[in-house]
Amino acid sequence: MGVTLEPMPSTRYEWWSQHATNEYAADMVTMGRDPAEARLAAARDIETYFPQGAPLPGHHLLEILDDAQGVVGYLWIGPAATGSTDQWWLWDVYVEEAERGKGYARAALLLGEELAAAYGATSIGLSVFGFNTGAKALYDALGYVTTSTKMAKKLSPSPHAAGMM
Repeated sequence: MGVTLEPMPSTRYEWWSQHATNEYAADMVTMGRDPAEARLAAARDIETYFPQGAPLPGHHLLEILDDAQGVVGYLWIGPAATGSTDQWWLWDVYVEEAERGKGYARAALLLGEELAAAYGATSIGLSVFGFNTGAKALYDALGYVTTSTKMAKKLSPSPHAAGMM
């Protein structure tokens, strides 16, 4: 298995934007967010880093290619904040469902780390949804460490809430 990263052709940006928005929104819904709110939030996040459909300077939208299979997924990596050169962020990694468990994400992440280092990055951060235990295990195995934890609890409406205010 020979894996490479190649810049995604701009002709695929619209497809990617829709796909990434749908995936991100679905993950937020899994975590309990209202579907309409999740869709808006996901679209807003993509638009922030891809104004007019193209990535901000320094952001790399890459296809994950297998020399025998062709495109098996994508990787979005770039500065953690506008203007940052040393702190990078793994914004998104996606491997087609039929290709998961074959080492493509691992290979893409390692290649992404090399790319980031070549651009002067000294660290890479990422976020992972709590339910995504497979991704968490991969990140742990690659040496990523937890730097903070965000937790939430779904509450039921209280019949006493109106009298508390």
